[in-house]
Amino acid sequence: MQPQLEVRDLRKEYPVRGGEPIVAVESVSFTVPSGGSLAVVGESGSGKTTCARLICRLEQPTSGSVLFAEPPSAAGERELSPRLRRAREVQMVFQDPYASLDPRQTVTEAVAEILKVHGVASKAERARRVNDLLDKVGLPERVGSSKPRRLSGGQRQRVAIMKALAVQPRLLILDEAVSALDVSVQAQVINLLADLREAEGLTYLFISHDLGVVRQISDTCIVMRHGVVVEQGATEEVLDSPTDPYTQQLIDAVPRPGWKPRVRSG
Repeated sequence: MQPQLEVRDLRKEYPVRGGEPIVAVESVSFTVPSGGSLAVVGESGSGKTTCARLICRLEQPTSGSVLFAEPPSAAGERELSPRLRRAREVQMVFQDPYASLDPRQTVTEAVAEILKVHGVASKAERARRVNDLLDKVGLPERVGSSKPRRLSGGQRQRVAIMKALAVQPRLLILDEAVSALDVSVQAQVINLLADLREAEGLTYLFISHDLGVVRQISDTCIVMRHGVVVEQGATEEVLDSPTDPYTQQLIDAVPRPGWKPRVRSG
């Protein structure tokens, strides 16, 4: 089976005036099968978000390649433009959904605009698709008339996912997409992502530092440190039987039930 995403020897350098360039990503390679879910794990500065931005074409790699499976075409559909083809390859959902939402637009206006740009000319068809997308992400129809400031954090993140789904991508990159949410809301969004993956055949690349979330959402994971992959494999195997000391450090840093912070006297 052709992988949905294949990353080969990805490298990203940032120039430094009068000095050696900073290497943010070095020799990163991995594949994600169609319908699979891979998590990229690491602390801040590990290179995981830079990888996501390179894959989503928000930045250009210094070297290496990012390959996508051909997006499927529906019967009778016109040939995809390069822009729409790229949009169907990958979409990204960020940690802060409010930053990706126009505060002046209602949810319906924002999503309908995306559909119009991507070739859905009929206003009636756009309205139908907006309602269908609201249903897919578990939002009531009335949310369509709301602006972002009227929505809760969980609702905003569902709208961000809804916008990403509007162009029917095969791969979603989720960059710390649930880390800012309350635990109960986080669980709801994780369940939504699992349901969408099964119903829509989506492929996920999940960027996270939260190993509990990673265990729930991913089949496989890679662990990054200082821009380099130090461990990769099936998620359960990596988290239950790590082979790299850094992975073990990440696992040991997760608070256990009953854990209390040490208070220094003094």
